Amino acid sequence: ASWRLASYSSLLADGKSGPETADRDGVSGGVPREEERGTGDPIPKGTGTGLFFHDLLERWDFTWTDGAAGRDLVGETLRTHGLEPSLGDTVLAMVRKMLSTPLDPLRPEFTLSRIPREHRLNELEFHFPLKRTTPEGLRSLFLARRDLEPGPAMDDDLGGLRFSPARGFMRGFIDLVFLFEGKYFIVDWKSNFLGEGAGSYGPAGIARAMAEHRYDLQYTLYTVALDR
Repeated sequence: ASWRLASYSSLLADGKSGPETADRDGVSGGVPREEERGTGDPIPKGTGTGLFFHDLLERWDFTWTDGAAGRDLVGETLRTHGLEPSLGDTVLAMVRKMLSTPLDPLRPEFTLSRIPREHRLNELEFHFPLKRTTPEGLRSLFLARRDLEPGPAMDDDLGGLRFSPARGFMRGFIDLVFLFEGKYFIVDWKSNFLGEGAGSYGPAGIARAMAEHRYDLQYTLYTVALDR
């Protein structure tokens, strides 16, 4: 009875989450529910908006220089997801800024806009064998790794990891894997609401969200999957 098909989401939710599917992390990621939306937001908060961006970015050609192609795709995707067409200019500006932002401050030429379609894998599904896994075992693993890989401070009890011991297979979907200069990179699109104003999205705010939602666990699982 302890054999199961586990996922990042199920480890956070004690197995209460539904099946892992593409475009879904299984957690809210701090984005308010629809009934919690404020007024005057340029882009509405909520899971639906996150799914909209996943869909849009999966279909976007990062190397596009033709503004008309991007604008058409934004308009079509907004309609498909039931969002206001008036959001088009805001979304277009966001995507263009994201694609032109250096992924490494020491390498200004390293941007997503340089990644052609043939060097991308979208929604890469994976399964890998899982030995008996417990919250205590994962805690020991992360505490040992912390000494080797300094990073944002994560809580020592691994937050919400209260799942039953599991073995079987780990399953998931990686939003994007891309190749650049002979190396593979993992991308997981996040559209978390971290607060009002740009200041909420600095290193401290991002580190808090990383710790709260155990994204270190997510990227560890994805890295194991890609290495396998």
